[in-house]
Amino acid sequence: MKKLNIFISLILMLSPVFSQTVPLEPLVQIPLNKGEFQFFFSTAPYFGDAPKDIAFIDGKTLFIAQVRNGIIFDINQKKAMASLEFPQTGNPAHYKNGKYFTFSENSFLSNNLEPTLSLYNTKDYVVDSFQIKKDLKLLFTESYYLHEIFLFYSKDQSVVGLTNEGRVITTQEVITKQLEWQKNTWYADPIKRNRHKQLIETGEYLIVDGVFYPSIRSQARDYFAAMGMPWSMTQMMEENVQLSPIAPPIGVSFLGDFGYSTTDAMILYNQEGFQLASIDTKDKEQWYKVPEERKETVGTMLFAVHPNGDFYALQSMQYDSNYFYRTLKTWGTDLVKMAREGVTSGSLEASKKVVQNLSNQELKLLRNTFFALHGYIFTTWELKNYFLGYEWYQPNPTVTSNTSGFTPEQKKLFDLVVAEESRRQAEVAKMNSGVSN
Repeated sequence: MKKLNIFISLILMLSPVFSQTVPLEPLVQIPLNKGEFQFFFSTAPYFGDAPKDIAFIDGKTLFIAQVRNGIIFDINQKKAMASLEFPQTGNPAHYKNGKYFTFSENSFLSNNLEPTLSLYNTKDYVVDSFQIKKDLKLLFTESYYLHEIFLFYSKDQSVVGLTNEGRVITTQEVITKQLEWQKNTWYADPIKRNRHKQLIETGEYLIVDGVFYPSIRSQARDYFAAMGMPWSMTQMMEENVQLSPIAPPIGVSFLGDFGYSTTDAMILYNQEGFQLASIDTKDKEQWYKVPEERKETVGTMLFAVHPNGDFYALQSMQYDSNYFYRTLKTWGTDLVKMAREGVTSGSLEASKKVVQNLSNQELKLLRNTFFALHGYIFTTWELKNYFLGYEWYQPNPTVTSNTSGFTPEQKKLFDLVVAEESRRQAEVAKMNSGVSN
């Protein structure tokens, strides 16, 4: 094991992806029990009096779940928009067509309670609850909205799905859909394609459009082992008992970056298993060191990853103030900068190489960033929410998908991106038709 750790450390040292420590800067302070909207702390002794979870319900709105209510918080306006009540502990999920839902499953108190799907209209905040299948036991972790389907991991780690209408999609159906999506996904490496196919067929992995969506930390470890990749979290898992193998990820960005929280930091990883950033939260957790007589005021630190990769944290204190912190993404390829500058003089060949090395998701985002810079309003869930996280993005209903507003430099780069996407689609079509390259 010692030799293995040395080998992994050597690989990480030689990797072109370097980790960095990013400080947390306050985004906004929310005073409690003041103003039109406020936090309502429950007196339930088992759960304590603090928010339980936060998650993005769209690109500009966070949902803060407590025991029996949730708060809708607008990250752009930096204020709470409403407080909603629901019958059981809420697990924030996703937003679609003007509505978002939470799964409520109070499994801590009783295993007999049925999961409840609650749909909230974000315009008037009216709740419409209904029961889903009694035998659907969902893992209390991140849910994913992909190809207009909500996807989850069940308690036995098998993948399950749910339509917008509430119909349960069985594990076998999810496997079939994933294989169909993979059939139309371009891979640079055929070995990776085959390994993904094998993992999908087990019914225990969500791998959509070439991106792995983890359930718990130990599954991520097993995934990277199956892919033959070193994972920089592996050694930490073996040496730090505080890193639970059943801990869920704190969200997954559109590019596939995902994070796990430790007692001292929030660690972000890419799809190759390398650490992108270590965001220090140790100094923000001083509320754990409180006098004995004030222990009832101890709060929590909750985390969420925005679709665009930005990192958010909520520090909560009972009878005090809640603080939001945001860390802007500074790692990876700067797609926005590329779109702003386009192909500069004498850099055509260099730009071609850069474009050819981008992932499928990066190509899609780069192509649409040209339009986002002009305020184009996107209709797809993923693109709309991705760009709503940028302060420079100003939706303009008069902007169309016409490229006439691009600069000559931007148009050159845009054409390179479209050409590369077309080349990859042609390769996939040829492979599916049985024609060898």
